[in-house]
Amino acid sequence: MDNSPIGQMVEAMLDKAYDVHPYKRPVIGYEQDIRNLTREDAKVF
Repeated sequence: MDNSPIGQMVEAMLDKAYDVHPYKRPVIGYEQDIRNLTREDAKVF
């Protein structure tokens, strides 16, 4: 998503289109969440 202008647009559109619905969140998660993920977090998940 980060390297694609269309991907960034889709992510921004979904963020605006869905206030409460889970479709708002990207499947893999937001970049900040991924960067803060620890090995232990992944094992627990």
